[in-house]
Amino acid sequence: AWLVTQVIVGWAAWTLENRMRRVERDIREIEDDDTVRRWGRVGELSNYNALPTKMAAGGLSPSEILTLPGLRSRAKKQGFAASDCPICLHPLQVGEVVREL
Repeated sequence: AWLVTQVIVGWAAWTLENRMRRVERDIREIEDDDTVRRWGRVGELSNYNALPTKMAAGGLSPSEILTLPGLRSRAKKQGFAASDCPICLHPLQVGEVVREL
C-alpha cells in the first residue's frame, strides 16, 4: 500500500511539473517586447496555481496565435479613437500592433 501511494504521488507531481513546463514554454513562444514592457516576464509561472484551468486548455497554440493578422493603430489625425484592448483592458497606443480575433 505504501509503495502504491508513493507511485501515485510521484506520478501526480511529475504530471503537474510537466504541465507547468509546457505552459511556460507556450507562453514564452508568444512573449514579445511589448508583453515584457507591460507585464514583465509572463512565461515564468510562480506556482501551480498559476496554471490555466481545464476550460482554457483548448485554446490556440502559440504558432496559431503568431499567425493572427496584426494591425497597427492609426494616428489621431487618421481618426484613431482612443480605445482599450478587450483582452488586457490597457489603452491602445498610437502605432501599437494589435491582433484581430
